[in-house]
Amino acid sequence: MWREQFDYFWDGRRRLAIGWFDGVERAPANAARPELTVVSARDEDFSLAPTLIDVIDAPRWRARILLLDLPADHRFLRLTAADGAELALALGAEREAAQERAQAGDWRLAMTLLPDAGGVEPVAFRLAAFPARGDVERLSREQTAGAGARLV
Repeated sequence: MWREQFDYFWDGRRRLAIGWFDGVERAPANAARPELTVVSARDEDFSLAPTLIDVIDAPRWRARILLLDLPADHRFLRLTAADGAELALALGAEREAAQERAQAGDWRLAMTLLPDAGGVEPVAFRLAAFPARGDVERLSREQTAGAGARLV
């Protein structure tokens, strides 16, 4: 199902990345992905200032990573496919609350890496997954240090 194919990364402010990243098992790159309508709001019921953020069509999925800009005070998103299937996201800024919600799952760190010096390959995205019950901060520091000067 399309809802399980994607990872979501929020910068804690206005930028949300949706897509699938290198190093993660996902459906093949040529698998069908639905046209999605993305709407954000200030509240869970979408009654306060609902805003159309984007309509993502099939050709745009070839990019694998989509960046969306959200209104500063919007923390709720609804992704709706053409067939009516929906996915609701609640973005949380409070670290402690996010850790409480994620105790059973994994934390994921998305990194953007420049090509090797003199390389002609495009910018790469790498994903590192950590168990929520582990030392997420230490593991994150190790991953970012390992990326070195290529880390954007």
